[in-house]
Amino acid sequence: MEFVRILTLALAVTASATALAQNGTTEWQSVVESPREGAGPLTMALVVNEVGDSIRIYRDENDIVRGIFTLGDQGYKFEGGSCPTVRVDRLPPHPLVNLGGPCELENPHVRFTLGVISEGRLQSTMLWQLMNGGGFRVWYPVKDQGYRESRFSLRRSMNALVSTLGTEVEVVP
Repeated sequence: MEFVRILTLALAVTASATALAQNGTTEWQSVVESPREGAGPLTMALVVNEVGDSIRIYRDENDIVRGIFTLGDQGYKFEGGSCPTVRVDRLPPHPLVNLGGPCELENPHVRFTLGVISEGRLQSTMLWQLMNGGGFRVWYPVKDQGYRESRFSLRRSMNALVSTLGTEVEVVP
């Protein structure tokens, strides 16, 4: 009987966690990771959605704020040559390539630039929206399947991004 009660509790916890993730409540957090193989560790803001897709944003050694969108393990691959489009809440969508630098497709990652910190200030409409919005969507072409969409919560994004960029950095749209 005890085993059945424990199994029922475990299934309920799993179902609750799955439901929370599917509703976009996965929170942003601050982590220390390496942005590329062979690079040193950096503080990054990270969010992972219910299917395992993730977004990492970090400040590199040259004060350039960069992001990495990574596909989870569903077997999808980016269609070569087409960068994703992103949108915060109901604001106008933006192609990643237009945010402040090139967009590099390297399956399963897309690397992009959000801006450069200069004299304690970063002008980036997209980063400001990520810090102040409620939800974030990424649309991307996948091989032989048209477009797919990934959704992310922006819950606690402000805290994670301030921790990543530094409290001395002012982000303006």
